[in-house]
Amino acid sequence: MAPAADMAWDAAAMSESFYLSNMVPQAGEGMNRGIWAVLEKKARQWVEKRGELYIYSGPIYREGDVKTIGRNKVAVPDALFKVVLDPARHEAIAVIMPNRRLDTRDMPKYLVPVREVERLTGLEFFSTLPQEEQDRIEVPKPEDLWQ
Repeated sequence: MAPAADMAWDAAAMSESFYLSNMVPQAGEGMNRGIWAVLEKKARQWVEKRGELYIYSGPIYREGDVKTIGRNKVAVPDALFKVVLDPARHEAIAVIMPNRRLDTRDMPKYLVPVREVERLTGLEFFSTLPQEEQDRIEVPKPEDLWQ
């Protein structure tokens, strides 16, 4: 789920950001064009301020009945996640947002430990780091968004 705005450096990359493999159905107003867009903008600002970051985004599907849309029954995620690692500072920030209209002012309440994203997705972030370092980065819940 790499945002098109992050691909302005190359026409081919920009075009590829619109592949179906890079998108999921999102609530429009108040999510994709609201709080999620604000989060993506913040991530770009963090890169400008901090330098190299590793950014992971994706869908979360809860157990049970998966909602689908359209003739092709495209699965609609229950939530979306973003995990950002600052390798120079050895810190990470993670959010999980329900896939519905949300108030941008509430963004800090969606902060979670990276481990929560791992638990819900089955993904393992930062697996090349020593376990002790993973624990230090992935276990704490961030108090607030990075500035």
